[in-house]
Amino acid sequence: MDDQIDDLEEESEGTQEGGGISLPFDPITMIFGLWSRRNIVIFVMIPLCIFAAVFAKAVRTRIYRANVMLLFDPPPVEKEDAESQLSVYTLIDLIKTPEVIDIARTKIDLPVRIKTVASAIDFELRKKTTLLEIRTEWDDAQIVSDLANSTYEAFFEKLAEMQSEKRTKDLDDLTARLKEVKSELTIRDRELKDFTLENQIVDLDKEALAYLQQLVTLDTDYDREISHLKSVRKQQDTLKKIIEELKAKAAKEAEEMAQKSASVTIANVKVQRLRERISEVQTDRAREANMAVRQQELDRGTTLRKLDAISQSEYDQIVAEYKAAKAMSTDTEEILKWKAEIKELDKSIVPTGGGISTESMVLMQTLIAKTIDLQLETTASAERVKALDDARDRAQDRLNVIPQVKQAYAERLRRVEALANDRKALQATIALLTRKLGSSKIPFRVISRAKPPLFHSSSNTKLIFIALVMLGGMASVGLVVFLEILDFNIKSKGSLNAAFSAPALASFPCRKNPRTLLPGALQLEEDVERYRRLILELKRSLPQKDNATLIITGSTTEVGVTTATLNIAERLQDPENTVLIIDAHTQPQISKPRRITLSEFTAPTAVTPGLGDYLASDKYTTEDILHTIEGTEIQTILCSQNTPIEELLNATKLHGLIEQMKTRFTYILIDAPALDVGIETEHLAQYADAAFYVAKTRKKNIIAEKMAYKKLEKANIPVVGSLVVDVKKLYERI
Repeated sequence: MDDQIDDLEEESEGTQEGGGISLPFDPITMIFGLWSRRNIVIFVMIPLCIFAAVFAKAVRTRIYRANVMLLFDPPPVEKEDAESQLSVYTLIDLIKTPEVIDIARTKIDLPVRIKTVASAIDFELRKKTTLLEIRTEWDDAQIVSDLANSTYEAFFEKLAEMQSEKRTKDLDDLTARLKEVKSELTIRDRELKDFTLENQIVDLDKEALAYLQQLVTLDTDYDREISHLKSVRKQQDTLKKIIEELKAKAAKEAEEMAQKSASVTIANVKVQRLRERISEVQTDRAREANMAVRQQELDRGTTLRKLDAISQSEYDQIVAEYKAAKAMSTDTEEILKWKAEIKELDKSIVPTGGGISTESMVLMQTLIAKTIDLQLETTASAERVKALDDARDRAQDRLNVIPQVKQAYAERLRRVEALANDRKALQATIALLTRKLGSSKIPFRVISRAKPPLFHSSSNTKLIFIALVMLGGMASVGLVVFLEILDFNIKSKGSLNAAFSAPALASFPCRKNPRTLLPGALQLEEDVERYRRLILELKRSLPQKDNATLIITGSTTEVGVTTATLNIAERLQDPENTVLIIDAHTQPQISKPRRITLSEFTAPTAVTPGLGDYLASDKYTTEDILHTIEGTEIQTILCSQNTPIEELLNATKLHGLIEQMKTRFTYILIDAPALDVGIETEHLAQYADAAFYVAKTRKKNIIAEKMAYKKLEKANIPVVGSLVVDVKKLYERI
C-alpha cells in the first residue's frame, strides 16, 4: 500500500512540476477521499442486497419456451428460375421481418408491440442439415406455443405471397417484352424485304458467277483492243518519220526551184512584209486582250460601286482606263483605208500560199492523208478501249459490292431469325409461368408443431436481483462521488498544490495535543524533519537571500500562522543569521481570542510595550519593543494588548521601523492577521519581500481559500510557498 501511495505521489508531482495538464483538483486526493467514504457504499449495499432478493422473488416472471421444426425441401428448379432462386439463409431471414411478425401477432390477437414479439422469436438452421428450428419465449405456456405456430404459418404465407408476386411480375415483364419483340420483328422483317427488292437479290451466288464470266470476256476484248491500238500507233510513228524525211526533201527541192524563179530583192521585200504583218497581228491581239481586261475591270467596278465597296474616284478612274483602251483598239476610217491599200500591194509581193508542186510533195500529201486515217483509227480504238475499261470497272464494282450486300443481307436475316427465336422462347416461358402461377408450393415442410410446455424453462429472478444490485451500487458510488465533488475543502498537500500557484512545501498531520507542533522538546522528530525540508525549499524561493522580509498569513483565524512562524524562525536562526518576528495582529479579537500568541514565549514583565504602543507614541524606542523568546536568540515585537491601533493604514512609522530592523536582522518574519478579517495584511504586504500562505484542512472551502489567496496576488507580492496543517492520517503521504 505504501509503494502504491509513493507511485501516486510521484505521478502527481510529475504532472504538476513537469508542465503537464493542470487539473483544478488533485486526483490522488480525490481517490483517497472516495476510499474514505467507502463505508457509505457498504452500509447502502447490505440492505439493498436483501431488498433486491426479496423484490426479485416477488416480481419475477416465468419464461416458457416452444419450438417448431421445419425442413428445407425446395422443388426441382427449372433452368429459367435457376438464377433467381433464393438461398435458404435469405429465406429464413424473412421470419423476423416486421410484416411476418405482425401477421403472427394478429393471428393470436396478442396486444403487444412488434418489437416485443420480435425479441421473443428466434430461429436457428442446424449445422450440416437443412432443419430450421423456430423458437419462442413467453411468460404464458399457451401463448408461447400459439406464437411459434402462428410464426411459421405467417412465414409460409409470406413466402407464398412473395412467390406469387414474383411470378406475376415476371409474367408482366415477359408479356411486355414479347410485345416489344413482336413489334421489332415486324419492323426488321419489313426492312429485310425492302433491302431484297432494292438490291434485286434473287441468288447472290449465281449473280456473282455471271459477273465473273462477264469480267473474263471483257478482259479478253480489252487486251485484244489494246494490242490493236499499239499497232496503229506504231504505224503512225513510222509514217511521221517518212513524212519528216519527205518534208526535208520537198523543202530542198522547193528552195532550188524558188531560187531559179525569183530574185533576192523580191525575196527580201516579201520577208519584210511578212514580218510587218506578223507585228501588226500581234499588236491587234494585244489591244484586244487589253480591251477584254478593261471590260472585266469595268464590270467588276460597276458591281462594287453599286454595293458601295469602292469610292466614286476609283470608279471614275476604271471608266477612264476602259475608254482609253477602247480608243486604242478601234481603228479610224483613215486607218481602215490604209490597211486596204496595203493588202492590195501585198498581193503582188507577199506569197499567198501557192507554191511549186514536186514529186516529193505529192507523195508527202498522200502519206499525210494516210496519217489522218490512222489518227481516226487510233481515236476509234482508244474509245473502244475506254468503253471496255468502263465495262470492266462496272463489273468489278458490282462484283465487289456483292459481298457487302451479302453481309448486310445476312445480318438482317440473322436479326430476324434471332427475334423469331426470342419470340418463341418468351412464349414458352410465359406458358410455363402461367401454369406455375396458381401453384402455392413453398420450399419448406413442417416436421413438428409447437405444443404448450408443462414447465417453465427459466425466470428473471437473477436478472432482477443483479439489476437492482448494480443500480443500487451505481447510485451509492455516484453518491460518494457527488459528496466528494461537493467537498471543496483542502485536504492534503496535493490539493493545496492544485489550488494555488505557490508550491506547497509541507503538510502536517492532525495532532491531539497542539503543543507538540511548537518548537521544543514535545515536538515530534518527523515534524522537525518536515520543517527542515520546508526551510531548505523556502531559502531557494526567497527573492532576496539576505535581509529578506517574509509575511506569513492565512485565509482566516486559528489556522496555525503563529505556530508556523515560530517553527520557521527556529529553523532560520543560526550563528550566521538572525531572525526577528513581528506580531502584526493589531486589532483586538474579543469575540474569538487567539489560542497562541508570541507573548506566551517571552519573559513576563509588568508592562510589555508592543507594536501598537510604538506606532501610537513617541516615548518608546525600538529597544523597548524588542523581546527575546525564551530558550532561543530569536527577537520579537509583540502586538499591543492594551493599546491597539485603530488605523494601521495611517501608521507612518511602520515603514521606517521595518527598514531599521532590516539593518540588524537577516530575516524578518511578520505574523500577519488573517486575510478575511480586514485589509491590514494587504497593507503590510507592501513592506515585505515575499509572502508565505498557511492553510488548515476543513477550515474553509477551496473557493474561500482562493479568494483570500487572490488578495495576496493583487498586493503584487510573490508568494514563495505554502503549507497545510491538521491533515488527516489518510492524506499524510499525498
